[in-house]
Amino acid sequence: MYVQRIAATLHLVTASRMLGQVAELLWDDRTQAQSLTNLRATLSRLNEQLAPFLLVTRKTVASRPEVQVWVDAVELRTALQANKPPFSNSVARRLERVLALYKGDFLAGFYINESQGFEEWLRAEHEQLRVGVMEALSHLATFHLGRASFDAGVTHAARLLELDPLREDAHRQMMLLLASKGQRSALAVRPLPPDTCRRTWR
Repeated sequence: MYVQRIAATLHLVTASRMLGQVAELLWDDRTQAQSLTNLRATLSRLNEQLAPFLLVTRKTVASRPEVQVWVDAVELRTALQANKPPFSNSVARRLERVLALYKGDFLAGFYINESQGFEEWLRAEHEQLRVGVMEALSHLATFHLGRASFDAGVTHAARLLELDPLREDAHRQMMLLLASKGQRSALAVRPLPPDTCRRTWR
């Protein structure tokens, strides 16, 4: 449990946050006073191990600005926000590189017992990143279709369909890309994977 809260705290403090907000996320089953006490103890232990990583004031906690901290999720989110269509070739390549960081849901398999607030925050983070990645993949598929770089477009459309097999615009993109490549025989409708069918009909 201590290790889990340490890991969660490390991610949460990559940007400045109010102490009360972090404490409530990690210990929402406790009173405010108890959760703040627990957080301060956790931050004290973190500082012992990672000094001078943290900057803690009476009200906020953050990583020190002079300390270089790289977090893949932060890098991905920043790139998704900064690189919007219309794309140049350089922007498309930059976005493709950063999309390689996305290996699945944010903090997949990570949980904190008896912390509903953290679970709700984590679900929101899951959805925000997932939607952003899917939109970027869709934009890249369209970008490559327009430049007749069909193989690259198929790669992005295929990855998009892995994330959301029922996404209609991704199927349309894939059909256009395959038809443009002259692979009309590949346009035959294929059955959805069994696990997708089960999720759809639940």
